[in-house]
Amino acid sequence: MTDAHRDTVTTTILLEWTARLDAASIAEELRGTLKLEPADASGGSGPGDPLRLHGQLGQAVAEMVDGPVAGPALRALADTAWWWPSAGEAVDRHRAHLHIACPWLASGPLDAHVRQMVLVTSLLEHVRATALVWGGVIVSPEQFRAMSKELFADKRLPIPLWVRIDLVKAGEDRVLAATTGMGRFGFMEIETAPGPLAPGATFDFVRSFAQYLITSGTKVADGDKIGEDEAAPVLVRHAPSDRGGGATVYRLEFAP
Repeated sequence: MTDAHRDTVTTTILLEWTARLDAASIAEELRGTLKLEPADASGGSGPGDPLRLHGQLGQAVAEMVDGPVAGPALRALADTAWWWPSAGEAVDRHRAHLHIACPWLASGPLDAHVRQMVLVTSLLEHVRATALVWGGVIVSPEQFRAMSKELFADKRLPIPLWVRIDLVKAGEDRVLAATTGMGRFGFMEIETAPGPLAPGATFDFVRSFAQYLITSGTKVADGDKIGEDEAAPVLVRHAPSDRGGGATVYRLEFAP
């Protein structure tokens, strides 16, 4: 994330139909957490009339659009969402969308994402959603609510929502994992070399490493070793990405 204290966090909620949002009611729900107030005395918003809430950390804007999201990018996200096989059906059902953009001024990237979770969790209860898109991730409303609950009740970051983690087979019994979105938090992406872990365990390890980086702010050095198993630590390398483009990534090398 460049200039992380001023970057806008965006989320799109896919909707079955448009709805009028009551700014006063939403602001009342958020007054104790985000301390937002309606920016418009009219107190509501519909298609073509954005909902604007303002506070000390900037203005939150939620724009209701009467129509589906244009372009092929959304379909591509749905077609590759291995964690939600019916994502394509949810995309096909949506007839409108709510685009939410918040700069969260003077807020670091982690705090900004947590604040966005609070706002989106509130807005989700005022609309008929088919899916949510956050960066390069599409999830169902139920998946979002579960991750929101984990965040606020258990303090577990919704890493799979904030950072896309893809798994690719590498031989008969091995997988590779690669992230997209760590740059929003000021870190290199994470990729794994083929290792002995099962797909689920590989996913969990990458998720845990991403959470460690984001919450601690630690820059792991080339050659450092991580992991709870001292007999078989995971070696971290700063290496060129296998996805090309010249980027350097954290390459995790598992002991055989």
